[in-house]
Amino acid sequence: MVNRSNSRLGTLGLPLLPVALLAGLLAGCQDDGDDGKSSSPVIATISAGQGPIILAATDDSVWVELHREDRVARIEPQDNKPESPLPGVPVHCDIQAAEESVWATIHAQNLVTRFDAETGEVLQQVPIEGPCLMEVDGRSVWITSPDTGRLHRLVEGRDNPVESYDVGDAPFDMAATEDSMWITSEADGGVLRRFDLAAHEVTTVGAFPLVDTVVLASGYLWLLARDAGRIWKLDPSTGRVLDQSKLSLLPTGLVEHEELVWLTSQEGVLTSIDPETLEVVSDADLGHLTLGPPIFAFGSLWTSALDENLVLRVDVAQIHESTGR
Repeated sequence: MVNRSNSRLGTLGLPLLPVALLAGLLAGCQDDGDDGKSSSPVIATISAGQGPIILAATDDSVWVELHREDRVARIEPQDNKPESPLPGVPVHCDIQAAEESVWATIHAQNLVTRFDAETGEVLQQVPIEGPCLMEVDGRSVWITSPDTGRLHRLVEGRDNPVESYDVGDAPFDMAATEDSMWITSEADGGVLRRFDLAAHEVTTVGAFPLVDTVVLASGYLWLLARDAGRIWKLDPSTGRVLDQSKLSLLPTGLVEHEELVWLTSQEGVLTSIDPETLEVVSDADLGHLTLGPPIFAFGSLWTSALDENLVLRVDVAQIHESTGR
C-alpha cells in the first residue's frame, strides 16, 4: 500500500540551499562504519534527473517530478534503478497517482496530463489556466489554479473540466475530507479556506501566517508553514485548532506511518512526532539538504534531495530501533 504526502515544497518559487559535496551517488545499501555506530537509515540514493521534488507511487513504480527538467522519471523499487524520463509528459508543479494512471500538471504550459502507469503512454491532456496542485479522488482529480482563484475537477477520459469554482485568491494546496476540500492560500499572509463539496460554498477558516501545505493524516488536518517553521493540528470536521508547535527546523512535508507522523525539512532532518501530543519521537539526519515531501511505498519512506538531484529511500525501522520503539 502506498501512503503519500500531500505536502509540496512551495513549487512556485523554492529557496535553494548550497549543494553538498558528494563523493559519489550510491544506489544500494550502506554499510556500518568502523566506529560501531549504526549506519545511515538511507538505504538508497538514486539519481533520477535534475531537481526532483514531488514523488508518487503506483503498484510497481515510484514516479519523480523533475522540477529543473519539466519531466517525469520512473524508479523501479525492486532494484532502485531509474529509467529515462517519459516523452510527452511535461510537468512543473505536481504529480499524483490514481488507480491505474498518473496525473501531472505544468503551470507555465496551462496543461494537465494523465498517463498510463504501466506503459507511460499519454492518455489524456486537458488545457487549464495555471494548474498547480492536485487531490486525486478515484477516477477524477481536483486541481487548484492560483492565478485564477479557481478549483477544477477533471474526470478520466473527459476533455474539459466537469466542474470549476471560484474559491478565493491564490488557492494552493488542498486536502479532502468526506464533505469538504480544505484549501491553503498565501493571500493576506496565509489563510485556510473550506470548500463545501455539496453546497459549493467557500468560507475562510482563519489566518495561518505563511501557511503553504495542508495534509490529512492520523485523523487530523495538519497545516505546515515552511518559512515560519510551524505546524498546526486541526479538527478535520470543524477546522478548529487543536494544537500547534514552533519547530527548530523548516518543514517541507508530512506523511503518516505506524501511528506517527513524519516530517521532512530543508535542513535534511527526518522527524517523527506523536500525533496526539506533538512530542518528538525521533530525529534522523539523512545527510542531504532540501528534502522534498515524503511518501511511504514498498516498505520504505521515500523523499527527494532537491539540490543534490537525488531521490532517497529510507528504512524507518532502523530509526525505530535506535529509539527503542
